Parts: sequence; structure tokens; C-alpha cells
Amino acid sequence: MAISKLNLEDFCNDIFSLFAIHTDLDDYRLAYFLNKCLGINLCRKEFDLDFINSKGSFSVFEYIDQSNFLKWSLISNIYN
Repeated sequence: MAISKLNLEDFCNDIFSLFAIHTDLDDYRLAYFLNKCLGINLCRKEFDLDFINSKGSFSVFEYIDQSNFLKWSLISNIYN
């Protein structure tokens, strides 16, 4: 059987920025303050982010800026 290697760069050529925010605020309050300060409209998605082997889920807020072709995502890193 032949072995082949896949390079991540073959699949992903998107340019993105990643920011980490450490806060004691609840996820919905952080989304509210980001919306207010940045002039965006993060909205809670209907479904949370779930993993097969995990008992928890992570809330997801999203805003799509169509005029600038940007997608903003806020993902909680605390189990709900």
C-alpha cells in the first residue's frame, strides 16, 4: 500500500487573524461589549460547537461583514 503525505498548505490558503480574550464575563456579555465597541453585530448561532468525545459544548457567536468580506467568530472556551 502506498503512503502519501498531505500538506496543510494544500488545503488552506485563507488569511486570518486570531485573538484570545481572557475575561470573567459571560459569553453573551462579552459579545454585547464587542458589538458596542467595535460596531459589529455578533449573534449567537442556533447550534453550539460539540465534539464527539466531549460532554460539553461551546457557544458560538458570529457576524458576517459582507461589505469587507470578513467573518467574525467568538467561541467560548468554557463548557456549557
